[in-house]
Amino acid sequence: MSILHVVLFRFPTPLSPEDESTMTAMVEAFPPVIDGLGVCRFGTDITGARTFGFQYLLQSEFDDLESLEAYRVHPSHVAFVEWIGERHCEVLAFDYALSDQTDFSLRS
Repeated sequence: MSILHVVLFRFPTPLSPEDESTMTAMVEAFPPVIDGLGVCRFGTDITGARTFGFQYLLQSEFDDLESLEAYRVHPSHVAFVEWIGERHCEVLAFDYALSDQTDFSLRS
């Protein structure tokens, strides 16, 4: 059972271009070093509508719940969490199982 991990980030003030580049680089570094991490996407909203001030989204897929748990304690992720915490970022995370029960595109 794969797990989809979705995280929204809301910073109290816009990130500088340097900080935005650093954040992107930190996320980009996850896939090569974190076992069990498959798809990893990161970006900003393109419409500016309905975001409630959240500026960034991270979407990643994990092989299973154990892989998600390993990611949470991986040094690269821990450093990322500390980095966003230093910037007083508000985080909204949601994890759910990907299956034929939750993926309607799999249905014929």
